[in-house]
Amino acid sequence: MKVLSKLLFFVNFDRFITAIYPKVYFLKETYYDASDTRYLTILTHEYVHLHDRKRLGQLFNLLYLSPQILVLLFLALAFVSPWYLFGLLLLAPIPSIGRAWLELRGYRATMYASHWVTGSVRFNIDGILKHFTGPSYYFMFPFEAFMRRKFRKVEEDINNHAPVPKELQPLETILKSHP
Repeated sequence: MKVLSKLLFFVNFDRFITAIYPKVYFLKETYYDASDTRYLTILTHEYVHLHDRKRLGQLFNLLYLSPQILVLLFLALAFVSPWYLFGLLLLAPIPSIGRAWLELRGYRATMYASHWVTGSVRFNIDGILKHFTGPSYYFMFPFEAFMRRKFRKVEEDINNHAPVPKELQPLETILKSHP
């Protein structure tokens, strides 16, 4: 994980619990209380990433790491022509639609888990948006108004008792029974 945190500089592994299929990693040596609501919601978020990775296979990795991962292709092609070194521009904080979609699914799970464990129907959407628009995920999706509408819709679905997303159904009963 320490090596990955250097290679994948645009994902801050020092601050997050991270899932890399098929495991969840805790980078810092810290005591985690599995009964703590915060960790239950984080692990639910990571569960969705593991579920999506299993379902999508390597496509998940490509979606999550694009466009920055494409630099490797351009570096390999630089041996053919130095013009391919312009591909290094992909290291810039270019929006990542794939990462944003996968993280939207993860944070939707966080919201559902928080609701099931605490009964809360209001969520810190501004806090979630900072992950999308700020450096935590390398400015993956700076279109705040668009993401705000997406998360307001999740909040509305939870408040209106809309059907639970399929990937979360196995967790609903477990988390609702949390003391």
